[in-house]
Amino acid sequence: MNRLILIAAATVASGWGCEGQPTSAAGPQPPPPDETLVVRDGLGLLFTFFDHTGQMRTVDRLRAVESEARRAVLVTDPRRSLGDDRVYVADLTVHDPRDDTYPTWVEQKGTWLDRVMPRVSVATIGRRGADATATAAVGRATRRATRRRGAGGDRTRAMAAAAAATAPVAAGGGQAVATAGGPPNAATLPKVIVFGTGWCPSCRLARDYLRQRGVRFLDIDVEQQPEAGKKMVEIQQANGMRPGAVPLIIVNGRVFQGFSRFQLEVAINNLQQAKAS
Repeated sequence: MNRLILIAAATVASGWGCEGQPTSAAGPQPPPPDETLVVRDGLGLLFTFFDHTGQMRTVDRLRAVESEARRAVLVTDPRRSLGDDRVYVADLTVHDPRDDTYPTWVEQKGTWLDRVMPRVSVATIGRRGADATATAAVGRATRRATRRRGAGGDRTRAMAAAAAATAPVAAGGGQAVATAGGPPNAATLPKVIVFGTGWCPSCRLARDYLRQRGVRFLDIDVEQQPEAGKKMVEIQQANGMRPGAVPLIIVNGRVFQGFSRFQLEVAINNLQQAKAS
């Protein structure tokens, strides 16, 4: 009997179970993280995106995500984590009405940031004295555009028209957008305006993208046109943006700070669909 007790004790001490396999002291290992995520409102999820001001925002409602940023939104479930700097990303432009969900995938957070984060530079707007004729033209263009389109949401378009009055330049592809007959106004301006500089790499990326898409746009160098640069700063301040950061891109009255290919692509697609309808 004593001999049998000793054998049983030795078996337990050696850590072998009933099937003759070693058992871990830590117990059963948890299953790998589930890389599927159901995305819809009411599940306690958080949605992170870059808004039109170029700032990162996190909201808890799908409808609070801006339309131009909905194609690649970082989704966080506070109750779970993928680890290894991996994140859930959802395309909120594609809705499956059968189960009220959106397509979701997993990628590295750094990869997501590289694709969607707006790239900005800081312009040094010239400080030379304002020309009286140019200043008067700015004032006239602002008053005309404001009277024609009203205040409030169209104030940005009015200020853009005033800025363009001091910067008769060419659109992408060399097509002229300002005539010798006088400064352009909000009605005759292209629907896309880029405020930038000649040295800013993000400005070049924005211009190149618009040219590739065949989009007619007004290109304003704020360092060569200080008065237009001042109007750019006014637009930025009116929209809660960082003053002096370029490019500042206006698409059909909607203002964007910095170059985000995703945001600009959606805005241009919406503009072209509006023209076609």
